[in-house]
Amino acid sequence: MFSLRTHAIISASLFGAMLLFAFIGNALISYGVIKNFGPLQLPMQILFFSIFIAFGFSMIPVMVKTVIHFQVRSRQRQCARHLHDGSQ
Repeated sequence: MFSLRTHAIISASLFGAMLLFAFIGNALISYGVIKNFGPLQLPMQILFFSIFIAFGFSMIPVMVKTVIHFQVRSRQRQCARHLHDGSQ
């Protein structure tokens, strides 16, 4: 199992890839490099959708690990407060 940091890097990389593909595609079309987008449209849609789905699934461990991390920290604070109050 990867750490939270590793999952966050994977998710951020996939999100960056989506942005990069969108920027590059728009630049190529606006500069006229790609004049007929018809034959490329379906493969690019499949690629972009695949990256989108991978990003969505990669965010699940990030969200779960973040919630568990904060729950553990909250529980530790409660236990420390309880121990501190009980010792007086």
